[in-house]
Amino acid sequence: MSAETSAALIARLAHNDALENADDLISDLALQIISLRNELIRANDELAALPPTHRAPSAYPSYEVARHGGCVLIYGVIPAGDYAALRSALGAEVVESRKLATLAGAALALGTRENIAAFVRDLGA
Repeated sequence: MSAETSAALIARLAHNDALENADDLISDLALQIISLRNELIRANDELAALPPTHRAPSAYPSYEVARHGGCVLIYGVIPAGDYAALRSALGAEVVESRKLATLAGAALALGTRENIAAFVRDLGA
């Protein structure tokens, strides 16, 4: 076997090993993606199963979120990150209402303008 043929054989074997390693890596990544997707589905199912009133996780025991009349009422102090996530989840049409928050004894009240107006009327104001 000539030196050139040996070098070509070594290069081909190295290439084949790299392809096998890449296939293994892709398989591992695909399994991780599937696992993460399943975790997200479970977390979403748990979130959907929350009762209308939900206490903050123990890391943030200082606020409570309640849903009434299509509005979201926040009692206590909500961390900025949680507030941003909540606003994002509620959508762009949701606004804050100081009047509703005051009437409901909440720190913050969020909802669509229509739901806020209806809830304020229901509260007799």
